[in-house]
Amino acid sequence: RRELVRRELFGSLPEAQRIRDEVQAMGLGLFKLACLLHDVGKPATKAVIDGRTRFFGHPQLGADLAAAAMRRLRFSNREVAAIELLVKDHLRPGQIASPGQPPTRRALARFFRDLGPLAVPLLVLQFADAEATLGPRSSPRNQARHVSFIAAMVQTRDALGFSVDSRERLVTGADIMESLRLQPGPQVGRILREIEEAVDAGDITTRPEALALAKRLLESPETGGQPHG
Repeated sequence: RRELVRRELFGSLPEAQRIRDEVQAMGLGLFKLACLLHDVGKPATKAVIDGRTRFFGHPQLGADLAAAAMRRLRFSNREVAAIELLVKDHLRPGQIASPGQPPTRRALARFFRDLGPLAVPLLVLQFADAEATLGPRSSPRNQARHVSFIAAMVQTRDALGFSVDSRERLVTGADIMESLRLQPGPQVGRILREIEEAVDAGDITTRPEALALAKRLLESPETGGQPHG
């Protein structure tokens, strides 16, 4: 009966086929492996604090353990990277916004940019995780709310027009190095990421604005550093 409820919930969504396609594009076997390994870091991080069992840091440790195990089993680099990302970020969909607050455009865009084609598989993994955690306490109402959240996230991605593959950058690393007289290095990458987030948030839309932001970032204490001639 529970399986029938899930089919009916997903089947009633306009986005249902796209959700299935994106999970299948990852590979069902690989997706199931992500579900199996997502909490592999919990045993080593288990702690009881004030009577509550906590697992601080288990996503990152789990990602490291999962990646190491997959390399030993000779999975491809692509497969290892996919599982590592899903395990590391499996709590992330519930952390996009503060409790009771809607997520910002910047936070949503960062999520979709970071996850790329694995965004929907991650959302479905979170649904499976929540169902497993609730067990018999789950209800059709809870399931419907969570499935609606997945559909809303897909709709939001469409509304943002977010496409990692098709989006053209306003500036490149070479542009930044030439404009600010910088040498290649991590600083250039940090500035590029900040510019991409500003574009995603709708704060800048033109190349001159991107270069002006790059200059401000170079002078900021967080980014640090000075131009090199």
